[in-house]
Amino acid sequence: MRNMLLTIVIGVLCINCALHKKVAPEPKYQMGWYFEVEKNEASGLVKDSFLDKYYHIETAPILTITDFKSMKIEKPNWGGQERVIIGVTLNEDVKEKWGELTKRMSKTNEKALFVYKNEVIANVSAFQRIDNGYVMIANDDLTEKMLNKIITTINQNR
Repeated sequence: MRNMLLTIVIGVLCINCALHKKVAPEPKYQMGWYFEVEKNEASGLVKDSFLDKYYHIETAPILTITDFKSMKIEKPNWGGQERVIIGVTLNEDVKEKWGELTKRMSKTNEKALFVYKNEVIANVSAFQRIDNGYVMIANDDLTEKMLNKIITTINQNR
């Protein structure tokens, strides 16, 4: 009787564990570009995905993934070294906004950080206004496989 009761309890526990669905927490930040800021009461804190470093960001994104018209893997050659990046073309209605933001960054030396799943995976600065509606997601630590997964995740969430 005792063995039968023990078997039933173990069976119920196993079934309960198998049925327990792990639910991912809601992301704190939308996937997109945020300005890096000095620490203040209104800033948010996000971790760098590759470094033991945290950034303070404005809590409102400057661009989100819904502003992306298209994305593709690109392999530009920078300084004799091939890099793997995500080239992003922005929707027509945000090209002017991106132009103004990059103009601002070129004058203030501000950085924009790309937040993906609540972590910073890329940063960008601008030395002049960029009017063509093009932005890249690039980081030496991102492999082509990782970038393809990022594109898939972004496409599923736009």
